[in-house]
Amino acid sequence: MELAQHNQAISAEKTNLSVYTQKQLDLIAKELNERPRKTLNFLSPMEKILAVL
Repeated sequence: MELAQHNQAISAEKTNLSVYTQKQLDLIAKELNERPRKTLNFLSPMEKILAVL
């Protein structure tokens, strides 16, 4: 399953995360955390924190 499919699959409430390996969950978390956010002026969370520091 591709990463985009994983993201879509786990976005639903009450998803059983035990079917995913820790490596898969880490990869999904990394992709989500690197995604630009409208609320951060289209910066990723890491870009925003680096701009503040």
